[in-house]
Amino acid sequence: MDGPKDVAAYIGPICSEMRKLALNADLTFLAYLLEMSMLEAAKAEGQSAMETPLRSHAERKPALA
Repeated sequence: MDGPKDVAAYIGPICSEMRKLALNADLTFLAYLLEMSMLEAAKAEGQSAMETPLRSHAERKPALA
């Protein structure tokens, strides 16, 4: 079985794709939670926050619309 870093490396990109889906559906809170999951996966994998792809300025939407 894969170790924790391998699992985190697998989960991070999946969360990124799901986050894009959530943003396209205006599910901003869900997108936020998925972004936090991406950060946690990067942390578990041993990446710094600067290495983790976060949302671009164009993707940002207000939390409360």
